[in-house]
Amino acid sequence: MILGIAGYTLGKTHTLSEILSKFKQFETRWVELWPWNLEGGNPNLVAWEDRYEDRDIYRCEQILNEFGIGVACITFPAAFSSELVARPEEYLQALEKAIDVANVLNSKLVNCYCYHFALEKGASIEPFVKLMQRAAKYAEEKGVTLLLENEAHDATGTVSGMLKILEAVSSKAFKTTYDPVNYYQANEEGYPAAYEYLKKYIAYVHVKGGCLFNANLHSVKSKGGTLTGRLTEGFINYPPLSDSAVNTERILSRLTEDKYEGIIMIEPHVTADLADEYYAVETKYLRKHGVH
Repeated sequence: MILGIAGYTLGKTHTLSEILSKFKQFETRWVELWPWNLEGGNPNLVAWEDRYEDRDIYRCEQILNEFGIGVACITFPAAFSSELVARPEEYLQALEKAIDVANVLNSKLVNCYCYHFALEKGASIEPFVKLMQRAAKYAEEKGVTLLLENEAHDATGTVSGMLKILEAVSSKAFKTTYDPVNYYQANEEGYPAAYEYLKKYIAYVHVKGGCLFNANLHSVKSKGGTLTGRLTEGFINYPPLSDSAVNTERILSRLTEDKYEGIIMIEPHVTADLADEYYAVETKYLRKHGVH
């Protein structure tokens, strides 16, 4: 299994050069890129901060080469924009652009979300499925796999909801990013149940610590969003991996047993000033458990 660090945590406070310089200190050779890790963009576009149009792809490539770091995955977070989701054809064009960027940067994975496509309880997944079938076809033509990440507040928050979408899209170029802590936030069993049901679809893994936020024990710097399911009055907290309520150690050993040879991506959901502390603790933890 291969260690990577997401550009998410520092993406809005540090340049890509500054981020990769930090990653080199932790001897990490793979990054997950988000739109705001790249210079440029077009402010005239809807949800432009979540898109790759007019980003300086070639400058990004130069910086990656300078540090000897590869792109594990391109993340496309534009489903969090209700305005862009209301324009499905434009959304699809923007997603195809993200796939093109992955192709240029030699990444085989593009991560996306469902969110505003099926956010309300009982929302139909049919429009999203039809759009993803078209996107998956484009991804397959480009030699890229499109990934759907589970989020606590939308149709992918439950294992059954995720399976329903994966099976409906029914494409070898459409898989899932497995984030057990996001299932935990949705009051789903991230392991073993989610893993067992989804393992044939898992092509990428996000790891972060998760537990119930307790104002007497935890800093607001690691406080996340609301919980769903039975615990809707609470919030999730993001501790280091070693202090997670989710059994990360066993997840890693199962992935090893099942011969998963892909990326394990560190994705701390904390304020930027805590990033170095989490990177240090979590890279050490993962290496101890066979991720290099």
